[in-house]
Amino acid sequence: LKPVQKVEGGVTNGVSSGPAPPGVPDISAQVQQYQQFLDASRTLPEFPEIDVQGKGLPEGAGAEDLRMFQQLYREHCEAIVDVMINLQFSLVETLWKSFWRCSGETEAQEEAERRLPRRRLLLLARHEPVLRWVRDCDHALYQGLVEILVPDVLRPIPSALTQAIRNFAKSLESWLGNAMVSMPEEMVRVKEQAAWVCRCEARVVQRLEQDFKATLGQQHSLEQWAAWLDAVVGRVLRPHLGTPGLPRAAKLFLLKWSFYR
Repeated sequence: LKPVQKVEGGVTNGVSSGPAPPGVPDISAQVQQYQQFLDASRTLPEFPEIDVQGKGLPEGAGAEDLRMFQQLYREHCEAIVDVMINLQFSLVETLWKSFWRCSGETEAQEEAERRLPRRRLLLLARHEPVLRWVRDCDHALYQGLVEILVPDVLRPIPSALTQAIRNFAKSLESWLGNAMVSMPEEMVRVKEQAAWVCRCEARVVQRLEQDFKATLGQQHSLEQWAAWLDAVVGRVLRPHLGTPGLPRAAKLFLLKWSFYR
């Protein structure tokens, strides 16, 4: 999918926005009003080439298919950035479904099928070097989206925009599940790693934000910052102490922390 541009009539490069899903308020009509609170100048970093590490390619897929996957995925990520800057949050599910060939017959999906047939997409979606590459690209994408939507954590933003971002984050996991129903389990797991960051309860994030601002305002020493961070880790992991789920909870906390930092 090519980067989408908002146009009159609710259609973007063959992808119709339609009404926002339940629970995701449509604030795209106030784009100019709210864009001042975003960092719309930020762009995605360059993605590296897929390193096959001497493993070759799956039988039935060639070097041109690998190159086309990289190109399509880059365009797909740029399209996501574009709809986020235009506050068209509900279009993210549409973009996911189109890229992973789960949206039926659409102009964008037909073009993608012509450039990379679905059967070859499925072959690449199981290939370990491709999985690692997608994981790294997703980390760069989501970190970029955070910096676009929340460029300054200490700057107040309108409550409507805050609520729209929170509702969008809550919807991501279900949207991703809907889009990946026909994809290999290996790729689904990689994509879900990014969705995990959205499971952090809003009240936990709010409490951490309040604590952080209070600590920052008191000009604490490095030792006091370390003590605060140690208390945060202890509070989050306390329910999992002595359970088999502790390692996973710790890994998940680190993933979320790196996302919100």
